[in-house]
Amino acid sequence: MTDTQHPAPTEPAYAAPAPAAPAPVGRTNGLGIAALVVGIVALVLGLIPFVSYFGAFLAFVGLVLGVIGLVLKGRKKGIAIAGTIVSGIALILAIVLSVVYTTAIVSSVNKAIEEGAPGVQGPAVDVPADEEPATDGAAGEQTSENVLVLGQTMVWNDGIEMTVSAPVEFTPSETSYGYEPGQIAVLFQVTITNNSAEQLEPLSFSLVSSGGADAAYIIDTAQGIEGAPANTILPGESITWQEAYAVLDPADIAFQSSPGLLYDEAIWTSQ
Repeated sequence: MTDTQHPAPTEPAYAAPAPAAPAPVGRTNGLGIAALVVGIVALVLGLIPFVSYFGAFLAFVGLVLGVIGLVLKGRKKGIAIAGTIVSGIALILAIVLSVVYTTAIVSSVNKAIEEGAPGVQGPAVDVPADEEPATDGAAGEQTSENVLVLGQTMVWNDGIEMTVSAPVEFTPSETSYGYEPGQIAVLFQVTITNNSAEQLEPLSFSLVSSGGADAAYIIDTAQGIEGAPANTILPGESITWQEAYAVLDPADIAFQSSPGLLYDEAIWTSQ
């Protein structure tokens, strides 16, 4: 009996492994390119005075585009990184230069205003001996050179003079404004004389108190009492007008005024 011979088992055949697919190449990063272009433009504009403000805005836009370009998947990052860096530098530079330019402009304007605007005029140094100002009464925090007796003349250091007369009682008309029956109405005569070399645009605003209380301003057009005029006063000329007030005590009055905003105020008192 013969033994049956079986063929030896054969090893199963395996297919050769397929070659690895090449890694995908990142697509062009459009936002990164835009960020780089915007950043370069912003960098140039940031160096130009006044235009640097717009450069800062563009740089901010470029910075936002660059950051968005960095987080996009499947896009090249290099161009986005470059755009972000350039835009960031442009933003910082534009802000710093804008501050520098603004500071320089403000400083120049302030200097021009200070040089062009006249200084505040104070009392004249050589006050006449017969017009020595009073040192008591309603002087408050004013210096003695700014306090006079009603009827005296205040002289400022540019030659402008202002006189407030002693008050006289009067009777307001029925059409007057600011007067109540029973009050004491008094009338002042105010004169500004221009002894300076320049014409004067007067802007006189008076504050009057009596007996420790503010006096009420009276307008009486029927008697020509309408407040201070705004007429230009030429050198060597003067203007005079009347002002009326309702006071508590005609013997206790403080009249505070000046020829204009650039003049120290003076106080005329009845004491």
